[in-house]
Formats: sequence, C-alpha cells, structure tokens
Amino acid sequence: MKSLPRRAALLACLFAPLAGCVTQQMLREGERLEREGQFLAAALRYLDVLDRDAKNEQAQNGLKKIGPDAYSQGLAVATSAESAKRYPAAADAYQALSVFIERMKNRRLLSFDTIDANAKALEMADKAAEQMYATGEQAFAARRWTEAITAYKEAQRFKPGHRDTNQKIAEALYNRAGEGLAARQWRAAAQDFADSAKSGGGSFRDALDRGGAIHVALARYFQSQGRCRQAAADLNTAASFLGPDAVRADLDAALACARTPVAVLPLENRTNRTVEGVSPGDALANVVSQQIAERGSRFVPLVPNSVLQAVMQARASGINARVPDVRFIVSGQLTQVRTRLPHDRSREQAAGRMTVPCGQTIPAPPPGQARSTCIRTALRSSAPPRCWSLLH
Repeated sequence: MKSLPRRAALLACLFAPLAGCVTQQMLREGERLEREGQFLAAALRYLDVLDRDAKNEQAQNGLKKIGPDAYSQGLAVATSAESAKRYPAAADAYQALSVFIERMKNRRLLSFDTIDANAKALEMADKAAEQMYATGEQAFAARRWTEAITAYKEAQRFKPGHRDTNQKIAEALYNRAGEGLAARQWRAAAQDFADSAKSGGGSFRDALDRGGAIHVALARYFQSQGRCRQAAADLNTAASFLGPDAVRADLDAALACARTPVAVLPLENRTNRTVEGVSPGDALANVVSQQIAERGSRFVPLVPNSVLQAVMQARASGINARVPDVRFIVSGQLTQVRTRLPHDRSREQAAGRMTVPCGQTIPAPPPGQARSTCIRTALRSSAPPRCWSLLH
C-alpha cells in the first residue's frame, strides 16, 4: 500500500505536460532536501521552481518558511571555512550565499538582514588564489607536475591571471612532457608540449617542434607497419604543430598508401531477364556504388564508371586490360530473378522501399507500376568476405 502514492505521482507525471512534470520533480526534491535539513540546497531548488513557474505557491511558501534557516546555514559554512583558513572553500561558500541572497531579492522574498556576501566572496577569492598558488609552488618544487598544474589552475579560477600562473603552468606542462617522453608515453607527452606552448605564450619556443616531432615519428612507424590511415591521422596532428608544409611529403605518401580504391562491376546476368528494360545486374551495381560513395570514408574512392567501361570494352575486343590502381573488386552473378504482381499495391507503395542484398534498400516502384522485383545474388569480393566492410 505504501507504493500507491508513488504510483499515483508517476501516473500523474506521465500524463502531465513535460514542463509541469519537471517542475513537480524539482519541488519534490526541494521538499526532500528540506526534510534532510539541507536548507540552503532546498531553498535554491525552490528558487529553481519559481524560475519555471513564478506563481508556484508551494515553492513560495517553502522559501518563506526556510529562507532564514537557509541563510544561516550558508553563512555558518562560509565562516567556518574562513576561520579554518580553508579559503577556497570559504570563497565558494560565500559566492553561493551571495547568489542565494540576490535571487531572494529578485523574488521579493528577502525578509531578513544579511551581510554583503559578494564582498566577502571577493575577499576570500583573493586569499584562495594566493593559497592555491603557494600549494602549486610547493608541488612544483617537489617535481609533482600534475599536482602543481591543478593548484595553479585553481588559483586562476579564483583570480584569473594571478601572478605568473600561466608561465608556471606552461613550465610544469613542459617538464611533465619531458618525463612522459622518457617514459615512452608518446601521445601524452605530445599533448603536454602543445598545451605548454599554448599556456606559455611563446616562452617555450621548441614545445611545438618537439610535440610535432613525436607525431611525425609515430606516423613513420605506423606507415612502416602498413597502418597508413593511422599514419595520416598522426601527420594531420603534426601539421597543427608544425604547419602543413613541414609534413606535406610524409602526408602525401601516407594518404596514397591509405587509399583503398574499389571497383564495382555490373553483376553478370545469366538469367537474361530485364526489369523495365534495365538489367538487374546493372541496377544492383549502381546501388552498391551509391552506398559506398555515400557511406564510405575519404580513404575509399570508387573507380570511375568511365574507367570500368573502357576496361570492359577492351576485354570484349580481346585485349587483356586491367582496372588500374584498385584494391578491391566487387562482382557477382544473378542466380534468380522473380517478378510478381502484388496483391495490394497501396501496401507496397506505403512501404516505400524493398530489401536488396547486404541489407541495403532501393526505392519501391513508383505509383502506377505494379511490378516489384526480388533479386538473389552471389556477391564476390577479393576480400574481405562481407562486402560492406569495404565502406570504412
């Protein structure tokens, strides 16, 4: 029986407009936080409700009830952190209190006296920035680069541009990159070099050169292993470090190696059947070609039909011609062609498409044409066995 109210609330939520449902969820969350004694968090949730529904009486009454307690609770957290000299926590607490006070003023619900929480937040932010800077300096001196970077960034969060934090971050990143390089953590080191150059504003002039050199070295290794697409990806990254001219020759070689040209030949139609005067073998070859062109990556170009036709004409004349620069050839034979009259034309037209091999589709017959064609084929590929694996 205890689950009935919850089920009723769920059903009401399902059948209510989405906006009203979300508002009710926020209101219930505020009530839960209030019951748990988290008054400031509850008050902020009630204020969120009023942002969506300014006349919501439950939220207004909730704020009138717990507003003073919410303020006192937030102030206690802030002053406690300040007394303990935990200035980052104090700055965040005073800032949250300042936001709460401002939102209460805007809703004309502020019925109690408050301190200038915004001024205290700014005061604590200065102390927090200095405290985090000192923490960063200690970590830097101990060569704990990641800890130092985190502390310097925290100092910047409280006071952007505090002291020389940008330079300190750049130097810590550069040092961490050097250690990563020694530990063979190639990509992490390259990224740290890039971030160091960005943060240092040109102070570490060789950071980009060193980061780019890592990606060039990786690319040459991958190309030597036949992983040309990965090589091309690393060279594109290297170009962002060093400029396109510095890697042009390597990149051209990697792209040439990475290309996988595909030739799609018309399927052999041993049945000698046609559909609407068109060989189904030609139609299916066109569908396969279109799908490869639309879904294939930039590394999978199609051999142009003009080239294929020239080769086929040469072979028909007895010349042993071959398709140039091709990695895969897709070919096949029609094994069966069946033509039927559908029992319900409107159903077929409503379906809109019919299935062909490899899970692809071609348009169904236009309105007024009664015939649809089911074609079974035996597709062949030099490799791999599944034809659509050629797409990527």
